[in-house]
Amino acid sequence: MLVLSRKRDEKIVIGAGQIVLTIIEVRRDKVRIGIWAPQFGVVRSEVLEDGMRPGPPPPSDGTGLLVLSRKKDEKILIGDNVDIMVVDIQGDKVRLGIEAPRDVTVHREEVYIAIQKKANQI
Repeated sequence: MLVLSRKRDEKIVIGAGQIVLTIIEVRRDKVRIGIWAPQFGVVRSEVLEDGMRPGPPPPSDGTGLLVLSRKKDEKILIGDNVDIMVVDIQGDKVRLGIEAPRDVTVHREEVYIAIQKKANQI
């Protein structure tokens, strides 16, 4: 599991930009996370029965942002193979654990932008 710390308005980019997580708000015991993942189903882990994963997403124009509140140790499941878990909340910072296949990249937004800029210069 990759664990990244983020503050309000900071983002994590998963894959080639197909999934973007934005920290909307960090409270004492809860974090609100904005999820942009138009190609994937997204659900809170507790709404699924054992072993189930989210099905395909409903039709969308790709502009919507799903916002979910999570507490420590709660998960969000995205598509068939990406799990996001709130590992810790301290002050204005949240630590998210991300489980994804090895071939799926996970970057802090600022690193993703730097990689994209470098790729466009070549």
